[in-house]
Amino acid sequence: MALRRISIAGAALVVSLLVAAVAFASTTSYSGSFASSGTLSFKLGHRHGVVRLFSLAFNKFPLDCRGGANTETAALKASYRPVQTDYTKLHVDAVVTLPNHDKPLSTLNLTGTVANGGKSASGKMRIHGRKVPTDHPGNGSSDRCDSGRVSWSARSG
Repeated sequence: MALRRISIAGAALVVSLLVAAVAFASTTSYSGSFASSGTLSFKLGHRHGVVRLFSLAFNKFPLDCRGGANTETAALKASYRPVQTDYTKLHVDAVVTLPNHDKPLSTLNLTGTVANGGKSASGKMRIHGRKVPTDHPGNGSSDRCDSGRVSWSARSG
């Protein structure tokens, strides 16, 4: 009988540890859109009290370039996982550079706030630079681009 109590207690301990592990290692996915056009999606991972951005992708983000209006579609590298030190506030900076060059070709700045207990998020995103990777390159349409600060909103789910 004592052995049975120990195995029941052991099973209860394993179950509670699994529940705790899920609670400390959860990921929340968000999808939404920009105010003028385009969409975005991202994931926030929570583990041991640390929040990281696990992915960021966007489609048809509007740009104003020297050669005229354009858009950019991109995703951050999966290995890029910036810590969000002041969660529920979001802040991400990313740059595109050439190997062995100091000056960035393009810079992305994303800021925002997670609200409603993690159910929604909103903020601003800006992409600017001397040579932005655009959806329709050619005729200078990726030279000297600046989106300005474009509003975005997203919901978890």
